[in-house]
Amino acid sequence: MGTPARPQPIRSGLELGRQVRDRRLHLGLTQAQLAARAGLTQPSVSRLERGLGLGSLDQLVALLNALGLDLGLFERSSDLPRAPWEQG
Repeated sequence: MGTPARPQPIRSGLELGRQVRDRRLHLGLTQAQLAARAGLTQPSVSRLERGLGLGSLDQLVALLNALGLDLGLFERSSDLPRAPWEQG
């Protein structure tokens, strides 16, 4: 048994939405079921899955928690440019 593949870096809201949708479907949840678990509305989940964003960071955290994920999903890729304060 090998090491599990690392998720690809998320570079856009659309990619985040696709990963959320894929995880939701893997868990066998509808958008309404996921929304209920996260304390959100079904249209909010739909907007996120289509890459249109979510209302707040708290809502994103609630959604990720409901999917069994956390913000560790957002590790910086070494090929992304560094912010000026990160350059040494």
